[in-house]
Amino acid sequence: MQKLQAALQRIDGKGYKAYRDIEGEYAFDAFTLVVDHVQADPYAAPSRLRVILPYDVADLPGDCVTGERARAARDYLARCFRRAVRDERAMAIDAGAQTVLDRTAVLFTDTGVEVRFTLGLPARGRTILGRQAAALLCRRLPEAVEALRPGQRDD
Repeated sequence: MQKLQAALQRIDGKGYKAYRDIEGEYAFDAFTLVVDHVQADPYAAPSRLRVILPYDVADLPGDCVTGERARAARDYLARCFRRAVRDERAMAIDAGAQTVLDRTAVLFTDTGVEVRFTLGLPARGRTILGRQAAALLCRRLPEAVEALRPGQRDD
């Protein structure tokens, strides 16, 4: 996390293309953040990111990560994440509506629960607002990931 904070502080006030410096993986206490794609400019489609939460941290019942229950569990976790970021207009996840459909917003992989979401990185015109980005990624995102952990979910 400190590596990400340092990168965002370093590019604060630079041109928007400097956001590309944050592409890659960042280890947080309970999860890994992967910045897959950074939007080309503030008016382009939002950046694509993933959070990988190890199974031992997610503490899901074993029968819900395989078979028939997996779709419902993935849908439920996507809705938990969406509910946790609902006040952040910049952060979004495809959690669907009333129907439970097979989506790729949350996946169960070999390494853990993978949550895919988008983020509109903050800028003033085409100038990076690195401090606001650090607040979103290093403070707000860990709070949202907490909604996926036991005791925080509506199990």
